[in-house]
Amino acid sequence: MQAISVKERKIDDSDVSTCEKVYLTFALGNREYGIELLKVRKLVGITTPVPKVHRYVKIDLCSSHLSPFFPGGIIPQYVKGIITLQGRVIPIIDLRLKLKFHEAVYTHETSIIIIDSRDKPAGIIVDKILGTLDVKSEEIEDVLPIRNEINTEYLLGKVIINEKAKILLDIDKVLNAE
Repeated sequence: MQAISVKERKIDDSDVSTCEKVYLTFALGNREYGIELLKVRKLVGITTPVPKVHRYVKIDLCSSHLSPFFPGGIIPQYVKGIITLQGRVIPIIDLRLKLKFHEAVYTHETSIIIIDSRDKPAGIIVDKILGTLDVKSEEIEDVLPIRNEINTEYLLGKVIINEKAKILLDIDKVLNAE
């Protein structure tokens, strides 16, 4: 039997301050947002109501499947339906409506991000997937409250990349807020 040696590495404060996280970035209108990539399980296209775009997901609206997610029986307007993915029923939420933005027409770039929020799967509809972004903790700036914008409780901060702000969302707080 072969012996395995394990090296321990001590982390000092300088290592913690340069800790990097990876964020999936996406667009809602003309703004760019990011959520922690570790929460993302799958990216899927959307099939309805976009004509002439063949994708591989169909959204159904079935209140009996949504009742476990909304025990009061009232399904909020931002819930667009459900999908069944790998045997799991997943509610689909239009992130624009959840954040109280105006509704937009879905296009061929509209996508659903399947995430695990506190061990509950959910899908969020976004206008366009942009890519991933490595962010060091010291690069994250505070976001000042702006009138008629997102509730600052939902925000982790913002990052400026190439003179463009990317707002980092705490997706758990967004999805669990009523």
